[in-house]
Amino acid sequence: MRKDQKIRSMKREEMIYEQTKHANFIASSSLEGIEIPKEPAFTSLAQVRKHFQRS
Repeated sequence: MRKDQKIRSMKREEMIYEQTKHANFIASSSLEGIEIPKEPAFTSLAQVRKHFQRS
């Protein structure tokens, strides 16, 4: 595996880990009666601008 492929793979694994951690936090909070609103995940500044222009 080339170095750049390995870096991309690591970033993907970190992203999956963070998403799973977030989902587990929301689920466990829900079990305790704490509702956490699901905020949209933005991956770019353009998406943020588009979202808030609609609001």
